Order: sequence, then structure tokens, then C-alpha cells
Amino acid sequence: MSRSLPSRANLEHLRNEAKQRLKTMQAQDPGARLADAQLAIAREYGFASWRRLKAAVDEQDRSAPARPTPAAGPSTRSPRPLATPISSCSCASTRSATSATTT
Repeated sequence: MSRSLPSRANLEHLRNEAKQRLKTMQAQDPGARLADAQLAIAREYGFASWRRLKAAVDEQDRSAPARPTPAAGPSTRSPRPLATPISSCSCASTRSATSATTT
């Protein structure tokens, strides 16, 4: 029985599925290879080979409409400073006071 490929199939997900299948196959046959698992996954989806499955997913990606990206514009949030300037850090004055007393 074959499964139908989702309308937005993800090749990375299919690769992970093949890797998981490989682990299962190797438990029964230590000589199983990734290509064997990929072929099994491809055939479950009704493809003759992993290459044809990958080509179908790639074609879906090319023909799918582009996802909208957020409009580039001024941010409504003010940027957060990455670090506290040393001049306003209380540790700078502490270091100065301790170095003065030790010399």
C-alpha cells in the first residue's frame, strides 16, 4: 500500500525517515545500507527510486508559490544595548579603588 506524498513534502523529513528505517532494517540485517532504506521509503510513496522521489519533491519546491516575507521597515521596538558600557559599570570604579590601595 502506498502513501501519498504531502503537498508540501520536506526532503529533510524524508531523509530522516530513511535514516530511522535504516536503523530498523539493520536490526534485522546488519548488511542493510542507507540506499536500501531510501528505496523502501520511495516505494512506499509510489516512486520507483529515491532519485525519482527527490525529483518530485524538488519539483514541488520549484512550483510552490514563494512564502511571503515580512516587509522591511523601521522596527517599532527600540534596539536593546548589547552590553553595559564600562564607564557606567560599578565594577570599573571598584577596580580603580582596589588597585590604588594595593600600590
